[in-house]
Amino acid sequence: MIGKIMNYVTKMSIPNISIGIITNLYKEGVLKSIEDLYRLEKHKKRILLLEGFGEKLFNKIIDGINSRKEVFDYQLLGAIGIPEIGEKMFKKILTVYNIEELIKISENGEKGKLT
Repeated sequence: MIGKIMNYVTKMSIPNISIGIITNLYKEGVLKSIEDLYRLEKHKKRILLLEGFGEKLFNKIIDGINSRKEVFDYQLLGAIGIPEIGEKMFKKILTVYNIEELIKISENGEKGKLT
């Protein structure tokens, strides 16, 4: 999971988050998934108690995450770590389907035809 989170952070170009930070937060149990990146503020007191984590670093991490909250749909989908499908492929797919259609297809297990 640490690798998946790091892959997402790298592909989303989220600044101020290193593999060391991810590893420490994962070992502490604060960061168990990509979604947890967006919940770090809820764990501020716990994170600030960790060795090497101070107010300044915590704020830099949160600022980095917040700087990449508004992205194109193909950037987000390309960063989630589906093997062999990246940002460029999702950009092509999204010329045929919109994000809502992709979600519906995935939720219903429907087969979609990409042209």
